Amino acid sequence: MTNHIYTIHCVTNLHVGSGETIGIIDKTVQRDSITDRPLIHGSSLKGALREYCENEDQPFVQAVFGSDIQSSPQGTTVGLYRFFSAHLISMPLRSDKQPYFNVTCPGAIRYLLKLAESLKITLAMKKALTQFASLNPGTEAIVLDPTANDGRIEEFVTRHQPSAYIENIKEIVGDFPALISDKSLSDICKNELPVVARNCLDNGKSTNLWYEEIVPRESRFVFGLIGDSKYDSQFEAALSENLIQIGGNATVGYGFTKIRKLV
Repeated sequence: MTNHIYTIHCVTNLHVGSGETIGIIDKTVQRDSITDRPLIHGSSLKGALREYCENEDQPFVQAVFGSDIQSSPQGTTVGLYRFFSAHLISMPLRSDKQPYFNVTCPGAIRYLLKLAESLKITLAMKKALTQFASLNPGTEAIVLDPTANDGRIEEFVTRHQPSAYIENIKEIVGDFPALISDKSLSDICKNELPVVARNCLDNGKSTNLWYEEIVPRESRFVFGLIGDSKYDSQFEAALSENLIQIGGNATVGYGFTKIRKLV
C-alpha cells in the first residue's frame, strides 16, 4: 500500500451539497463539523472520481473503487483505495490591491501537516508550512507579497511578512497567499460564503426559486489517499488528463476542478 496527498483546485464555483437548509439558503455546502469550513466528504469525492474514471478499463475501476453484483461476476468487492475527506486549505477573498488573495489560516495548514504525519508522508515544504502556520495574524491579514502592504483584504488590514519560502507556500495555498486567524476564516465560511439564486422557468414563468451556497472558484482543498502501488501510475495519469467535475450543477459549469498529486 502507498499513501499520497492530493490537492483540488476549483476552476469553477463548486457546490457539494450537505442536504441541509439554513434560513433562506435552501442548499448548503458540506462542512467540517468542528471548524465550519467547507469540505468534500470522502464518499462524495470517491463517487465523483469513480464516475470520472468510468472510461478507464473496468478491471482498473473495480480494483480501485470496488464493484457490485451487477458489474462484476464475482459479486460485491471492496475497492483497494481509501479516500479521505477533502478539507479546505484556502479560498479567495477580495482586496483593494488586486482582485483577490488566496486566504488560509494556521489551523488549515496544521491539518495538512498532521495529515502528512498520520500517513507517514514526508512533505518537502514542511519547514515552510510550519513557519507560515506559526505566524499570529490577530485581527489582521498577513501577506507575503510586499506590494500588498498597507492594504485591505475584505475587512482585514494587511501586514507584510517577508518569507524565503513563498514559492513552497504558493504550491499549497495559491499564487497570492495570505493568512488570517482560524476564527476569522471559520466565521467567513459559516456566514459569508457566496449564495446564488437559482430559478426554474416554465414557458418563461418562474416556478421555483431557490438559493444555494457555493465555494468560490480558485479555492483549494487537500485530501489523503491510501492506495495500491500497482495502480498508482494509471490512477495519477487518469486524474491529470482532464478537468474533474465534483458535486452538483455540472450542466451550468459548477464543480470543475484540477486534481494534482502533491506527494
